[in-house]
Amino acid sequence: LRSWLIQVYPYISTLYQAVHVCYQCLYLVNATEFWSPGLHHQRLSLRRRGPEFEADASSALDKKKDWDAARVASLIRDGLAATLKHGFFGVVYSLQALQWWYQRENVLQPFEPKQPPPAPPSRPPLWSDGMQQVFLPQDKRVCGLCRKLRTNPAASASGFVFCYPCLLQYVRKHRQCPLTRLPMDPDHVRRVFEDG
Repeated sequence: LRSWLIQVYPYISTLYQAVHVCYQCLYLVNATEFWSPGLHHQRLSLRRRGPEFEADASSALDKKKDWDAARVASLIRDGLAATLKHGFFGVVYSLQALQWWYQRENVLQPFEPKQPPPAPPSRPPLWSDGMQQVFLPQDKRVCGLCRKLRTNPAASASGFVFCYPCLLQYVRKHRQCPLTRLPMDPDHVRRVFEDG
């Protein structure tokens, strides 16, 4: 059957095109009011616009002017009913779509409450290796090592300021910062110049 259709199809197509051209030629010479076989089958006719068309159009306008209030009211009522009907379904479908969208979002990205932040780290224990415990004094002009007013200030590798002789002696002996106990060499001591 398939091979038969493949052989016959070109003849059927050519015949249809020929009939179509005949319809168009007959339409052009006003022998028929149908432009194509398809329009003839549907009983749709094409009409040329001419003087008689203008007369038909003006009579149609006269009929439209004769509309009464009842007809206008019924048209408005029918239009409003159709608008409400379709509007109602539009709102319902929109709400359904929103519900689906948010339900889908919750499925894809479930809400998980955030974990509380971890507790702050505990303070390091006091030094138990016999080394001198160093605390920063309240007065920023006092050295934390000798507990006197700073003379000739110097900064450790951590940025804390002490007297230069005190800090240099401590670093040479312990090889670390007095406060943070980070490893430090005497070369890491930096002099600080303050305004008097």
